[in-house]
Amino acid sequence: MTGLVESGESYSELRGVELIGSGRIIDDADRVLEIGKVIGIKYNGPNAVSDTALPFIEAQARKRLGVAFEIARAVSWDHTKLGGAY
Repeated sequence: MTGLVESGESYSELRGVELIGSGRIIDDADRVLEIGKVIGIKYNGPNAVSDTALPFIEAQARKRLGVAFEIARAVSWDHTKLGGAY
């Protein structure tokens, strides 16, 4: 599988990274729930796993799976280093 992250609006601002590797499906309900909790905390803070919010994460986890991305190679670029000379 591959993953791509880019930023920049014009050609001279473009930079990014492509990750190449293999994916491993995670379908164990407890592990998927743990992934959901970690993501919830990362983006919404500790309240994401409060007694009030946890049922939402549990409901989402029941209909999801995870993918562990095992990266074999990375390719990156940064057009900002070109200084307009391309």
